[in-house]
Amino acid sequence: MKFQILFLFSIVSFSIFAQEVTLDINQDYIPIIMQKGDTLISSVLTGNQWLMNGAPMDGKTNKEMIATKSGEYIVAVTDSTGCASSSEPVQVIINDVASVLASDFVCAVYPNPSNGLFQVSIISDQYSTIKMKLIAVDGKAVSRQKSIHSPGKQLIQFGKTSLPTGTYTLQMDFGTNTLTRKVIVE
Repeated sequence: MKFQILFLFSIVSFSIFAQEVTLDINQDYIPIIMQKGDTLISSVLTGNQWLMNGAPMDGKTNKEMIATKSGEYIVAVTDSTGCASSSEPVQVIINDVASVLASDFVCAVYPNPSNGLFQVSIISDQYSTIKMKLIAVDGKAVSRQKSIHSPGKQLIQFGKTSLPTGTYTLQMDFGTNTLTRKVIVE
């Protein structure tokens, strides 16, 4: 009987000291990086520290940061209590291909010069119709193409291998934006 009493005492002692612990994770401090063109935007308003390739970037503590180099970007956030959290990494590639930025629309044409057939790389976070027109020096359109763009990156084959050598203008209408690029056919 003595054994049973000790056993019960042990159970009673355990339940007296047991307590429920609830952890409250503040979702405001789990940062997410959004990208708009070359601008990276933290989902958290304050306490940001931007890192590139794992190294803190001097003076880069605002909600928004413009990426000027290719690399892996992370935003680390520390709240007022000292708790820290980091975002998932975002790969940013800045290439040397000529690009044009107009609002939320980035475009690159390559190869340039070409044999008349080239690719148009379009990056945007918008849905829109893309109208492309290749214009000769005399102002006449020698090739036209229309495409629907979904958010993200899209590669479009454009042009003709039968084009005479020379300099052309590629006109692209994307939503309310119109961009032009010089294209050389060799």
